[in-house]
This record gives sequence, structure tokens and C-alpha cells, in this order.
Amino acid sequence: MLVALLTSRCGSSSDGGRTSDGGGASSSQPVSPITGTIDGLPFVAQSSVAKWTSDGKELFVSLSSYGEDCSMRTIPPNNATFVGISLPAADVAVGVYPVQTDPRIDPMTVGVTAAAYPVDDAGKITNWADLLVSGTVWLTSVSSTEIDGAVSANDPPRGVDLSGTFAATICARSDGGR
Repeated sequence: MLVALLTSRCGSSSDGGRTSDGGGASSSQPVSPITGTIDGLPFVAQSSVAKWTSDGKELFVSLSSYGEDCSMRTIPPNNATFVGISLPAADVAVGVYPVQTDPRIDPMTVGVTAAAYPVDDAGKITNWADLLVSGTVWLTSVSSTEIDGAVSANDPPRGVDLSGTFAATICARSDGGR
């Protein structure tokens, strides 16, 4: 559902509200690795990869609390947390991007999704959060093999508070990067 939600954001082209001078940013750019909470669970990124959608219209940056790489799709383990950054192809460039929380307004804007998979003592998922959150994404360096940046995102009623930097390998299309 997470990937379906984010890949459904593709549509007509726009500039996504990108600013080159920091205008529209909700806070100052974070300078330490991304950490925070999602639905009450701690989030510390253990892996960062980026994959193009099959139609090439979006780059999806996957930051997870569990190991993930370009050659596999991983089912989240117990108490895992996940942050996805959806970037329309036109916005895969250095800049500052406000996060769009409603893809019905403009599906070609930057989106951030946070997910948590808390489990009970029997190992069953007790609550699954898959949330579009508000905030800002900074892309500081983009090449054909890596995308670096920062994100600050929150949704207090749902227990989401994330901030920090990331460096994600862009997967080769033959490795699942499509």
C-alpha cells in the first residue's frame, strides 16, 4: 500500500513548489543523521536507497530502521519504522521542496510518508501507520548514483517527528531501481 500510495502521486508536470533560496521552508535545514519517532516508535535510519518507479516519473527514497538494499524488497520486521520520500523526476535536483500532504491537490509535488509496524507480545502487528506528513525536503547533492539531502517532517497528532540528513544510493534499474 505504501508504494502504491506514493506511486499514485504521478500525474501532470509542475515545479512542485521548489525554491532555490529556501523560501517556503518550514524550518532550518537539519545537519545530523535523520532520527525521530513514528507512531510512538523510535526511528533511526539503518539503510537508505532510492529507486525509480517503473515509468521513470518518480524517484522513491527509502529510509528504514532495518536493512534494505537495491537487490531486495524487504518485509518490515517487528517494530520497524520507515520513511519514504517521493520525488517527481522534475524535482530530482538540488533545491528546497515543501512537502505536499494531499496528493489530490497536485500529484507532482514532493511527498513524505512515515510508516510504523508496532507488534504485540505474540508478534502480531497491532497498529499500522502509513501517513503523509508535512515538512520540508532539502536536496543538497544529486548524481546518477547517489542523492543526498535532509528532511524535517512532522504530524504531532499521529506521533511523527523526524529530522535529519540522508545519503541514498540510487539503485541501477537492473537491481530493482527499475
